[in-house]
Amino acid sequence: MAKKRPPRRPKSSRTISNPHGVYSYREVCELTTLSRQTIYRLRKKRLFPKCRKLTTGRIVWSKNVIHHYLAGTWKPDPSEPDGGDDHDGNGG
Repeated sequence: MAKKRPPRRPKSSRTISNPHGVYSYREVCELTTLSRQTIYRLRKKRLFPKCRKLTTGRIVWSKNVIHHYLAGTWKPDPSEPDGGDDHDGNGG
């Protein structure tokens, strides 16, 4: 008789375990409890940390920067130009 696997946890309660110093879009959404579209709008207004393009179609955020954002100590880099953060292709 085949062994039964334990039931999968809902996506929102999965533990985020990322060995690298970056968070994926999904991980940032889970940590901040913000939707992808809300994050996109906040980025366009420079009210959310800038992401980095990892590969085509995949963007990430530095763990350190996201932790500062969650702690309320993040401030936009004044040397970054406005509106140049369209790595995910959302045309919103």
